[in-house]
Amino acid sequence: MFMVDHHVPEKATGHVKEIYDLFPPELGPPVSLQLISASPEFMSSQFEVMKYFANHKTLSFPLLTAIRFMAADASDYDYCVAFNRNILVASGASEEEVSAILNDPDNAPLEDMEKAMLKFVTQAIKKPESVDKNDVEDLYAYGWGDPDILDAVAHGAFMRCHGTLMKAFIKK
Repeated sequence: MFMVDHHVPEKATGHVKEIYDLFPPELGPPVSLQLISASPEFMSSQFEVMKYFANHKTLSFPLLTAIRFMAADASDYDYCVAFNRNILVASGASEEEVSAILNDPDNAPLEDMEKAMLKFVTQAIKKPESVDKNDVEDLYAYGWGDPDILDAVAHGAFMRCHGTLMKAFIKK
Protein backbone atom coordinates (compact mmCIF):
# COMPACT_ATOMS: atom_id res chain seq x y z
CA MET A 1 0.00 0.00 0.00
CA PHE A 2 1.32 3.42 -1.00
CA MET A 3 1.31 5.90 1.89
CA VAL A 4 1.33 8.92 -0.43
CA ASP A 5 -1.03 9.81 -3.24
CA HIS A 6 0.47 8.86 -6.57
CA HIS A 7 -0.60 8.39 -10.17
CA VAL A 8 -1.78 4.83 -10.84
CA PRO A 9 -1.03 3.78 -14.43
CA GLU A 10 -4.72 3.28 -15.33
CA LYS A 11 -5.64 6.86 -14.34
CA ALA A 12 -2.45 8.76 -15.18
CA THR A 13 -2.66 11.86 -17.34
CA GLY A 14 -0.31 14.39 -18.88
CA HIS A 15 3.44 13.98 -18.58
CA VAL A 16 3.11 11.17 -16.03
CA LYS A 17 1.03 9.16 -18.52
CA GLU A 18 3.57 9.90 -21.28
CA ILE A 19 6.33 8.44 -19.11
CA TYR A 20 4.24 5.42 -18.09
CA ASP A 21 3.36 4.73 -21.72
CA LEU A 22 7.06 4.30 -22.55
CA PHE A 23 7.10 1.00 -20.68
CA PRO A 24 5.90 -2.20 -22.38
CA PRO A 25 2.29 -2.94 -21.36
CA GLU A 26 3.23 -6.42 -20.12
CA LEU A 27 5.69 -4.88 -17.63
CA GLY A 28 4.12 -1.52 -16.91
CA PRO A 29 6.01 1.24 -15.13
CA PRO A 30 8.22 0.09 -12.24
CA VAL A 31 6.69 0.44 -8.79
CA SER A 32 9.45 2.85 -7.76
CA LEU A 33 8.53 5.15 -10.67
CA GLN A 34 4.87 4.95 -9.70
CA LEU A 35 5.79 5.96 -6.16
CA ILE A 36 7.72 9.04 -7.22
CA SER A 37 4.80 10.09 -9.43
CA ALA A 38 3.52 11.59 -6.15
CA SER A 39 5.81 14.44 -7.18
CA PRO A 40 5.49 14.72 -10.98
CA GLU A 41 8.37 17.19 -11.29
CA PHE A 42 10.69 14.92 -9.31
CA MET A 43 9.46 11.95 -11.37
CA SER A 44 10.23 13.81 -14.56
CA SER A 45 13.77 14.64 -13.41
CA GLN A 46 14.37 11.03 -12.34
CA PHE A 47 13.09 9.81 -15.69
CA GLU A 48 15.61 12.08 -17.42
CA VAL A 49 18.32 10.41 -15.32
CA MET A 50 16.98 6.99 -16.36
CA LYS A 51 17.15 8.04 -20.04
CA TYR A 52 20.69 9.32 -19.55
CA PHE A 53 21.84 5.95 -18.25
CA ALA A 54 19.84 4.01 -20.84
CA ASN A 55 21.85 5.80 -23.53
CA HIS A 56 25.19 5.95 -21.72
CA LYS A 57 28.18 6.08 -24.07
CA THR A 58 30.48 3.81 -22.08
CA LEU A 59 28.57 2.06 -19.28
CA SER A 60 26.87 -0.94 -20.89
CA PHE A 61 23.36 -2.18 -20.17
CA PRO A 62 24.68 -5.40 -18.53
CA LEU A 63 27.10 -3.42 -16.33
CA LEU A 64 24.41 -0.94 -15.27
CA THR A 65 22.04 -3.82 -14.49
CA ALA A 66 24.72 -5.54 -12.40
CA ILE A 67 25.40 -2.25 -10.58
CA ARG A 68 21.70 -1.86 -9.75
CA PHE A 69 21.54 -5.50 -8.66
CA MET A 70 24.53 -5.18 -6.31
CA ALA A 71 23.45 -1.78 -4.95
CA ALA A 72 19.89 -2.96 -4.36
CA ASP A 73 21.20 -6.00 -2.50
CA ALA A 74 23.52 -3.83 -0.39
CA SER A 75 20.51 -1.65 0.48
CA ASP A 76 18.15 -4.56 1.23
CA TYR A 77 15.94 -3.19 -1.54
CA ASP A 78 14.20 -6.45 -2.37
CA TYR A 79 11.98 -5.14 -5.16
CA CYS A 80 14.95 -3.99 -7.25
CA VAL A 81 17.04 -7.04 -6.35
CA ALA A 82 14.32 -9.20 -7.89
CA PHE A 83 13.69 -6.81 -10.79
CA ASN A 84 17.36 -6.64 -11.80
CA ARG A 85 17.85 -10.37 -11.17
CA ASN A 86 15.10 -10.97 -13.72
CA ILE A 87 16.78 -8.63 -16.21
CA LEU A 88 20.11 -10.44 -15.78
CA VAL A 89 18.44 -13.82 -16.29
CA ALA A 90 16.48 -12.54 -19.30
CA SER A 91 19.79 -11.30 -20.70
CA GLY A 92 21.23 -14.83 -20.62
CA ALA A 93 22.74 -15.33 -17.16
CA SER A 94 21.66 -18.39 -15.22
CA GLU A 95 20.11 -18.13 -11.74
CA GLU A 96 23.30 -19.66 -10.34
CA GLU A 97 25.49 -17.09 -12.11
CA VAL A 98 23.34 -14.23 -10.86
CA SER A 99 23.45 -15.52 -7.27
CA ALA A 100 27.21 -15.90 -7.55
CA ILE A 101 27.55 -12.20 -8.38
CA LEU A 102 26.36 -11.36 -4.87
CA ASN A 103 29.17 -13.43 -3.37
CA ASP A 104 31.84 -11.94 -5.61
CA PRO A 105 31.42 -9.35 -8.39
CA ASP A 106 34.18 -11.20 -10.28
CA ASN A 107 31.50 -13.80 -11.03
CA ALA A 108 29.52 -11.30 -13.11
CA PRO A 109 29.19 -12.20 -16.80
CA LEU A 110 31.09 -9.05 -17.79
CA GLU A 111 34.38 -8.12 -19.41
CA ASP A 112 37.30 -7.65 -16.99
CA MET A 113 37.11 -3.87 -17.38
CA GLU A 114 33.44 -3.91 -16.37
CA LYS A 115 34.06 -6.29 -13.48
CA ALA A 116 36.62 -3.83 -12.12
CA MET A 117 34.01 -1.06 -12.28
CA LEU A 118 31.36 -3.28 -10.65
CA LYS A 119 33.74 -4.12 -7.79
CA PHE A 120 34.58 -0.44 -7.34
CA VAL A 121 30.92 0.62 -7.26
CA THR A 122 30.13 -2.19 -4.80
CA GLN A 123 32.93 -0.94 -2.54
CA ALA A 124 31.76 2.66 -2.89
CA ILE A 125 28.17 1.75 -2.03
CA LYS A 126 29.00 -0.54 0.89
CA LYS A 127 31.93 1.40 2.41
CA PRO A 128 32.30 4.78 0.70
CA GLU A 129 34.93 5.91 3.19
CA SER A 130 37.19 3.05 2.09
CA VAL A 131 37.60 4.37 -1.47
CA ASP A 132 41.02 5.86 -2.06
CA LYS A 133 43.07 7.24 -4.95
CA ASN A 134 44.57 3.80 -5.68
CA ASP A 135 41.08 2.43 -6.33
CA VAL A 136 40.43 5.20 -8.83
CA GLU A 137 43.88 4.73 -10.39
CA ASP A 138 43.06 1.03 -10.91
CA LEU A 139 40.02 2.05 -12.95
CA TYR A 140 42.11 4.47 -15.00
CA ALA A 141 44.39 1.54 -15.86
CA TYR A 142 41.37 -0.22 -17.40
CA GLY A 143 40.62 2.86 -19.49
CA TRP A 144 37.77 4.31 -17.45
CA GLY A 145 37.55 8.10 -17.19
CA ASP A 146 36.35 10.30 -14.38
CA PRO A 147 32.86 10.81 -15.87
CA ASP A 148 32.42 7.02 -16.13
CA ILE A 149 33.55 6.47 -12.56
CA LEU A 150 31.32 9.18 -11.12
CA ASP A 151 28.33 8.07 -13.24
CA ALA A 152 28.70 4.42 -12.21
CA VAL A 153 28.78 5.25 -8.50
CA ALA A 154 25.89 7.70 -8.90
CA HIS A 155 23.89 4.96 -10.62
CA GLY A 156 24.43 2.68 -7.64
CA ALA A 157 23.71 5.48 -5.18
CA PHE A 158 20.36 6.16 -6.85
CA MET A 159 19.36 2.63 -5.81
CA ARG A 160 19.85 3.66 -2.18
CA CYS A 161 17.65 6.72 -2.72
CA HIS A 162 14.86 4.77 -4.36
CA GLY A 163 15.14 1.94 -1.84
CA THR A 164 14.74 4.42 1.00
CA LEU A 165 11.67 5.95 -0.64
CA MET A 166 10.11 2.55 -1.24
CA LYS A 167 10.73 1.41 2.35
CA ALA A 168 9.34 4.65 3.76
CA PHE A 169 6.23 4.98 1.61
CA ILE A 170 5.14 1.50 0.54
CA LYS A 171 3.91 -0.91 3.18
CA LYS A 172 2.55 -4.40 2.70
